[in-house]
Amino acid sequence: ERLEKERLAAEAAKEAKQAELERLERERLLAEQRWKEEEEVRLEVQRLEKERLAAEAAKEAELQRLAQERLLAEQRRKEEEEEAARLEAERLEKERLAAEAAKEAKQAELERLERERLLAEQRWKEEEEVRLEVQRLEKERLAA
Repeated sequence: ERLEKERLAAEAAKEAKQAELERLERERLLAEQRWKEEEEVRLEVQRLEKERLAAEAAKEAELQRLAQERLLAEQRRKEEEEEAARLEAERLEKERLAAEAAKEAKQAELERLERERLLAEQRWKEEEEVRLEVQRLEKERLAA
């Protein structure tokens, strides 16, 4: 009777440990899923940064092209070009202001994504600790 009670107690302890291992495995899987999602966010941040740099380069090339065009037109017809240059300068200023506003909005988005990335990295570290604890418990279980 004593041996049967000990056997039942050992079996209950084993089942409890197995339930804990399963819970930790579910947490590990959730952590892995979150890490994948956070990796997607990091890749999106990289993609947006590449787009921003490409847009800046295109804008700079466009500004250079427009400046050269303006100089050629000034050489051909100075009087006509004075008026056209004034109008062009206004248009470029509007473009610059619009580009500056877009750049600021994109920068704010990049900062938000960077904050998300840092939070994701912190969660990943915490989840890594859980994974290591699961491994340790699994080793203890196997050793037992």
